[in-house]
Amino acid sequence: MTSTPATSEPACGNCQKSQTDHPIPLKRCAKCQNQYYCSRECQREDWKAHKPLCRSSDSSTATIAPSGSGPCFKIKPFTAIEEGTWLKDRPEQDVFKLLTDVYRMRRADLDKFGGKSRSGNINAGAPKEKVKEGFEKFLATVKPKDDERAPVKKLLPAWWSDEKAAECVQFAEGGEFSNIYKKVDKEGIQSHYKEDKMPMQLRMFSEELDGTLVGGMSGRQMRSMLVAGEGGRAPGHMAHMSLGGPR
Repeated sequence: MTSTPATSEPACGNCQKSQTDHPIPLKRCAKCQNQYYCSRECQREDWKAHKPLCRSSDSSTATIAPSGSGPCFKIKPFTAIEEGTWLKDRPEQDVFKLLTDVYRMRRADLDKFGGKSRSGNINAGAPKEKVKEGFEKFLATVKPKDDERAPVKKLLPAWWSDEKAAECVQFAEGGEFSNIYKKVDKEGIQSHYKEDKMPMQLRMFSEELDGTLVGGMSGRQMRSMLVAGEGGRAPGHMAHMSLGGPR
């Protein structure tokens, strides 16, 4: 069939079922990046119709890539958070962007759900100088001094320094989307990154820093399930779980 219905969400080019009808993210044809499929079976069935439209003239079935085509996409992101590699192997600008939005998502959650402090929260109407000060303190938390919280240091790329932190602040003040002076919410993050679970990624990375989510909750069990779903080893009692379904 190789045509996607005109909806607000992607649909499989073969069976035409939308993302909401599938338990796992739809995937794009890796050759043209234009057509979505729910499985390799659907891709194979649709290949004869799709082949003339695909950039590739290879008659073999194209491999399919995850549908996360937005900025800062990372394969198995929750496994990366678990392993402390979520910010690793990324361009500097992507690291700045993600740190900015981790902070913004945290402040938005504090504004919505409440928390121990709202100082420096643009969502709560704080002046710009307080917002900047709050972000600078946040970056200091990400990279603690000396070895006071040594395990946290593994979360940052090897190139991180005080100079890079200053560059990150400059980025966060002038970003078109990722900007500490602009309000954000869950839906805005999902739309910008083209990834439904991106707010969860930001929150779970933030939990690595503070030990809890906003409101004192823990996302550890949920993260264990997500890691297992990505094919990684989940910690503790969740390690034996195996989530079914196509990968």
